[in-house]
Amino acid sequence: MRILLATSTFKADLQEAISKNLVELAGALAREHDVTLAVPGPLPESRQSFRLVSFSPKQVYGSTASHAKNIDAMKTYLLAQANEDFDVVHLHLGFTLELFLLRDVPAAMTQPVIATVWQPFLERRETGSLLLSLRFDLVAGLSHHLVFNTSLLKPLYRTGIRAFSRVIVASRHQEQQLLPLAAEGSVARIANGLVTPPSGEDVRAIGPGPFRLLYIGHLTAAKGVSDIVRCMAALKDRLDFTVTFAVSDRGSKEALEKRLRRYGVADAAVIKGKVDVHDEMTRHDLFLIPYTSSVGLSYFPNVILESMSCGLPIVTSHIPVTEELLQEKDLGALVPWNSPRLMADAVVSLLQNTERLNRMRAAQRQEFEECYTLEKWVSNTMREYENVCIRKERG
Repeated sequence: MRILLATSTFKADLQEAISKNLVELAGALAREHDVTLAVPGPLPESRQSFRLVSFSPKQVYGSTASHAKNIDAMKTYLLAQANEDFDVVHLHLGFTLELFLLRDVPAAMTQPVIATVWQPFLERRETGSLLLSLRFDLVAGLSHHLVFNTSLLKPLYRTGIRAFSRVIVASRHQEQQLLPLAAEGSVARIANGLVTPPSGEDVRAIGPGPFRLLYIGHLTAAKGVSDIVRCMAALKDRLDFTVTFAVSDRGSKEALEKRLRRYGVADAAVIKGKVDVHDEMTRHDLFLIPYTSSVGLSYFPNVILESMSCGLPIVTSHIPVTEELLQEKDLGALVPWNSPRLMADAVVSLLQNTERLNRMRAAQRQEFEECYTLEKWVSNTMREYENVCIRKERG
């Protein structure tokens, strides 16, 4: 099968979820199929067996203006491929609004066009909760979602989603958002998956402190980094611990250091840049990721799936995506967002309950192997391709 994958969001260093996952998906599909991956910006160094094409040589990752230009450039590129002999075209879109902006593409293509939407949109309830929290850092950090990724744009989403052969999401939360807007049978739910980590050194046995806590991600308000610092302040008289912050280039390390000093917990923190995620996770006791919203999370978050694959217990926020991933089978401890003291209570409670921790670790690994491997993602995606091609042939 000849497959064209394309996205308007990409980082050549692959330190971003859509970029990393899409390259892994393309590589896995290319073992048996002819795959082209079209992206904006410079191309990563690759020895993969698929073709990489750049349709927009320059971009500024994270810039709304640059993203808009990327969408337009991708549209131009796709329309130029209308008569190429691809069997299926699969777009990977960051926001639901992109379905509307690219709504003319499917009608112009001779091939079936599928769209995967990586992020849910902001519901009115979430918008109200954010505004009422008076957390202006959060409001500023999610401002582009408040404008371009909100439930107020549902009429546009409805028009966009109905232009595509099939729209794929990962979570029940996203599925419930889009089903009322879509034609019957046009929304599919397929979980993303990751490469299974190598076997070897296990997460160290939980025992007397200092306990090692871990955060991996952006230094942005939406990831709850400030809540981790306030949680550390609530823990400092209750627990002997360190927190490792393994952070990307998004956000300010200087601001984190200043916040750590202000709360008197700088001595308990280690700040790193890029790390080997699996190696780092196997050296820690708990993973902390107090998300403020499901918005801004790409599909099922890589760091949570990676934690599950390593059997690293998680403390995170009560939001729809984490509830679906973790709560039903007790794969993590969930607390209300913006509640650092409750987060501290959850950390202490978990670390003092070795039986629950061991049960959680085993259940995480089993859940990952059954549901969230790259092989599972590829298999479900190929089934979807075959189905849309059959429907296309039948008219």
